[in-house]
Amino acid sequence: KDVFPNYGAGVFFKGENYFDFGGCGQETLFDLASLTKVLCTTTLLAMADDNGRLPISTSVKEIFPNFPDARVKLSHLLNHSSGLPAWLPLHAQFHEQNARGSFHPVDSSKKARDLYEKQIFESWRAENFEKECVYSDLDFILLGWILEHVFHSPIDAIFQEWIVIPHRLFSL
Repeated sequence: KDVFPNYGAGVFFKGENYFDFGGCGQETLFDLASLTKVLCTTTLLAMADDNGRLPISTSVKEIFPNFPDARVKLSHLLNHSSGLPAWLPLHAQFHEQNARGSFHPVDSSKKARDLYEKQIFESWRAENFEKECVYSDLDFILLGWILEHVFHSPIDAIFQEWIVIPHRLFSL
């Protein structure tokens, strides 16, 4: 099933359709990508590597012992040569087709995180490791979790502490 690349856009206001492209409508649900990967995760990881607190040569397995292969380094996650697929339907466990489903952001977060971690680790393929560059959301999900694990704080709090406050970027 082709899930990328594809896009749609729409402007709906007070029940009126002002613009739509790509077949989207008022009930269309999107798996949104963001600039968080580029602006937050990559910047924080570069800073952590630069000051020696988290080298990109660190094995993923050092941080997550259940990861299947010690050869995979943070640098592989950064350059998308880790052997992970581009995408997994992680949302499917909690969301019904075209609906919110049973996921509750507070009650389900630990259960979801454990399940997502297991599914991501199981999706790793040795035959793809360092063989091809596959743009993967999963690589950056892991990088965010690694930053949170190593620095004992949510990634948004790390970003506030390292970037926003020292540089007085309070509009962020």
